[in-house]
Amino acid sequence: MPSIIPSYVYMFAAMTAVGTLLIFSFNSYAATLRFIPETEQLDNLLSCVAAKAMELQSLTTVNTSTQVYLNLPSKIGDKPYWLRLRNDTVQSWIEGGLGEIMENTIANHRVYLAGKPYASGQYMSGFGPAVLKSHMNGSAIQIYLTSAREDGN
Repeated sequence: MPSIIPSYVYMFAAMTAVGTLLIFSFNSYAATLRFIPETEQLDNLLSCVAAKAMELQSLTTVNTSTQVYLNLPSKIGDKPYWLRLRNDTVQSWIEGGLGEIMENTIANHRVYLAGKPYASGQYMSGFGPAVLKSHMNGSAIQIYLTSAREDGN
């Protein structure tokens, strides 16, 4: 009789370990299934904002300033997101990511802009509508991204 009780205890410990491993693996799989549509939605959002930026670029002429308000979702899934306009000496792009933005954050999601305008600014979700501003400085077009709260509107 004393040998039966330890076997039950060992079996209970083994079942607990297997159950814990199964729960963690299912949670990991569910997180992966949620992440795929969230990144697709972020890519679609970047494409829409890039299209609006290109539209503003085509409307901007000498001595004009144009701006448009974009009603963007406050979250993607249950996560905040950020968008940022950047450029270098060769090209301009809009990039974005899920979660909080850090100073040296490297984005995995980018959409390149045609025409190489000077692009700057950033937008964090949850701070009202995004504002895209465009104006011509000499012969160069400048596009700036901000939120309506930062813009003072």
